[in-house]
Amino acid sequence: MEVDWPDGRCVLCCREGRSTETGSLTEEHLIPESIGGVLTSHFLCKPCNSTLGQYEADLKKDPAVRLVIGNLKSQLPQLFHSISQGQEFVAQSERGPAKGTYKQGRFKVSGSKQADGSLILQTEEAHMALEKMLQREGLCSSQVREALRGFDEAPEDTRATVAPGFDIVKWTVTGVDPALDARRLVVRFDGGEERLQGAGIAVLKIVYEYLALHLGAAIFGHVFSPIREALARNDPSLCPYRVQWKRGPKPAPFHGLVIEKRPPYLVIQVRLFGELIYRVHFPHLIPGGGFTRCKYTHDLTSGEEIFEEA
Repeated sequence: MEVDWPDGRCVLCCREGRSTETGSLTEEHLIPESIGGVLTSHFLCKPCNSTLGQYEADLKKDPAVRLVIGNLKSQLPQLFHSISQGQEFVAQSERGPAKGTYKQGRFKVSGSKQADGSLILQTEEAHMALEKMLQREGLCSSQVREALRGFDEAPEDTRATVAPGFDIVKWTVTGVDPALDARRLVVRFDGGEERLQGAGIAVLKIVYEYLALHLGAAIFGHVFSPIREALARNDPSLCPYRVQWKRGPKPAPFHGLVIEKRPPYLVIQVRLFGELIYRVHFPHLIPGGGFTRCKYTHDLTSGEEIFEEA
């Protein structure tokens, strides 16, 4: 769904889109396309779109996002593979964990050297590496062929000697889990205060752009300058806000946005994959009379979108 933008200015730098070297305003996905977002509007100039795009790219690395899309893998297989592509995972085996990545929908172990000098390699790569090592050791062609046959025929999870001084173990992968060592979007400090961090700037971007769709040209008011400054500098601390992060009942294949009705000030809720809920409070922003709060939902399986009054 594309929502018309009634102004010629970029919502981030406030400059006329057609008075810059880059030309007209460009299409922006409010919820990043990298996690399945399709709600768009043409309200960013090209440089600002590039700036915000850098923040959005890290959103799919958030551990909570990676876990929830993993739980929706059967319902959203293409989106799961898109988000997983190139990201780090950890394979489990009897030997222990081994890091790797998904490429073209297939898990591939990352080659590494262990403290005892042994190597961990993907099976195909191990086959080629073994052949080269045997050749460097001076084994004749028949000896190399015999060792490689032993490699191919070796049972899994059993140490096998394929040549003098060369032992191999084909470990069975019992499970693959996302590596969860990336920074979360929200950090909780002592005392319970929560703040956006790292790729959490993408959440602030989403709520600001959603607010722009409600306000039109009024978004250029000075009261919103701190939010624009925070986005331009990639520093959420530059604007006054409060955030609450919580999990919904269970993962579900939809995204949602809503400006909540109950508080007198602005609270914008971002809901990703049904389960991840970010409520961003702006206590200093109190809408005037006649302000209409809307909600947006996007069914990620059917593609249906609904944009209506809350």
